[in-house]
Amino acid sequence: MNESQVTSRDQGEAPKDERLGVITGVRICAKCGFNLMGQTILREPIYSLIVARCPECGQVAPLQEYPSNARLARHWTMFLSALLILLILGFGMGVSLSMMGFMFVVLDEGTDLLTFTIRAGDWSVPTDTASIESWRRLSENTLAAAWPDIAAPLTGGAVFAIIGGLFVSITMLRLRWLLLAVGAWTLLAAPIIGWAIQWAYVTMHVNGQLTISARDMAHYLLGPRLALLTILIYAVCTAGAALLGRPIVRRLVLLLLPAPMRAGLAPLWLTDGKELPKGRGW
Repeated sequence: MNESQVTSRDQGEAPKDERLGVITGVRICAKCGFNLMGQTILREPIYSLIVARCPECGQVAPLQEYPSNARLARHWTMFLSALLILLILGFGMGVSLSMMGFMFVVLDEGTDLLTFTIRAGDWSVPTDTASIESWRRLSENTLAAAWPDIAAPLTGGAVFAIIGGLFVSITMLRLRWLLLAVGAWTLLAAPIIGWAIQWAYVTMHVNGQLTISARDMAHYLLGPRLALLTILIYAVCTAGAALLGRPIVRRLVLLLLPAPMRAGLAPLWLTDGKELPKGRGW
C-alpha cells in the first residue's frame, strides 16, 4: 500500500482505480456478452488486479490469467483452430467439387444434340481431318440450339460459386480487394483440373485412334467453348461475392442479431478498417 492510498484512507476517501489504458482487441463480457473493446483498463487499488468493468451489466472482468489456465486455453485454442481449418477446407472442397459437377452437366447437355447428329451414321466415327471439319461446321448450329438445355446447370453452378465467394469473404479476413478475389478463384481448381483431365483424354483418343465414340467427338468440338464459358461465369460469381460479401454480412448482422450477440463478429468491421457501429452493445 503506497503513501497516497494511506493518505486517502486517513481522510475518509475511497481509494481510486488507476487507469492503465484501453482494451484494443475483442474481449467479450463473460456475463452478458458485451464487447469490451474501447473500455478503460484499470488497476484495482485493494489487490492491484488489472480489470475492466462492463458498461452493460457492471460485471468486473479480470484481465490477468493464471499460468495453468493459460496453458489449457492454448491447448484448446490449437485444437479448435485445427478443427476450424479442416472444416473450412472441407467446405471449400465441397463447393469446388459441386461446381465441377455442374460444369460436367453443362458439357453433357451442351453436346447432346451434336452427339445425336454425328451418331446418325454410326456409334463410332472416324477421326480424319475431313470428317472433323464437317462436324465442326455442324457444331456452330448445335451450340446455339443448346442454350435452353445448359441454362439450368449453369445457374446451379453459379449459385454454388456465389456461396463459395461469400464463404471466402468471411473466412479469409486477412485478404482484401484483389487478393480476396484471387483467394475466391482457388475454388475453381476442381473444375479446371477436372476439365483438363477430360480434355487430355478426348484429345489423346482423337489423335491416336482411327475411330472414337460420337460423344467424345462432340466433347472434342464443343467442350472447350462450353468449359471456358462455365469457368468464366464461375470466376465472375466467386470474385463478385467475395468482394461484396462482407458489406452484405455486416448489414445482415445489424438487422438480424441483437446487440449482445454481435460482439464476437467485430472482426468483420475491424478487418476492413471500419469503426464499430455506434450504440449500446453496437
